[in-house]
Amino acid sequence: MNRLDCCQRHINHEPAKQWYIYGCNEADDIAKFMFLWISLNWLYNADTYFKYREEFNHKEDDKRDPSEREQILNFVDDRFEQLRGFDVRKAPEFNIFYDQALFDARKAAGDEPRQKDYRKNDHRKLRSKFEKERIQGMFLTLYQVRCNLFHGSKRLKSGRDDLLIHSAAIILEGYLATIFRD
Repeated sequence: MNRLDCCQRHINHEPAKQWYIYGCNEADDIAKFMFLWISLNWLYNADTYFKYREEFNHKEDDKRDPSEREQILNFVDDRFEQLRGFDVRKAPEFNIFYDQALFDARKAAGDEPRQKDYRKNDHRKLRSKFEKERIQGMFLTLYQVRCNLFHGSKRLKSGRDDLLIHSAAIILEGYLATIFRD
């Protein structure tokens, strides 16, 4: 049993589970995705804290906290056996993400979206022959959906936007179900 497994026994997952339940019961796709993201966010922040608790308590000035992307990748690494219980490729909602990478819709200093292009490296992971890389790619893609909602335009501009949010909510619900089922 690794250090995270030992610590997870002491984590109160009830707040994350409550957000998960709110999301599962929500009809509006944006609200559903947001509630489910809050559940996931709670889980990966709790895992990060317990995994690195000693480092956080004895932090040296030159050490930085892991970025959100790093926390998500660590979460997938640590919970890989649970997460592989949901085969995202069997979900029809996966195809919209598999077919085309997401644009980074966060705004730069002006009103125009960043010319950062698409998240092609995250997208390539979705096509990997390695299951862990595919799951990492899916979680980073879901993170991009979250970033676009929080930092990009606050309104859906197309039918594709509606479908992206709907699909992201369904996929996130599937992954979280594997965690709360255990």
